[in-house]
Amino acid sequence: MLRELVEETGLLGRRATMIGTHQHIDPEHHLIVLIHRVEGLSGSMHPGDDAAEAAWVPLSSLTPQNSTFDLFVAALKANSK
Repeated sequence: MLRELVEETGLLGRRATMIGTHQHIDPEHHLIVLIHRVEGLSGSMHPGDDAAEAAWVPLSSLTPQNSTFDLFVAALKANSK
């Protein structure tokens, strides 16, 4: 997971703890989402080659979008310090 963090954002993490999971199945996709809390972040954030941008946003600014995203936001809010 920490290797993916570096690839996707340019950030290094010291420790990752899984805080939630979600599975979504439909006729065309089977998606498993693993949600992690990462501690000890360092480095400079930049988007990976498959994203237009990467940014920090306040949890309070996130609005409902779809069931998978909403579960992700709920897990983050429940585990925020």
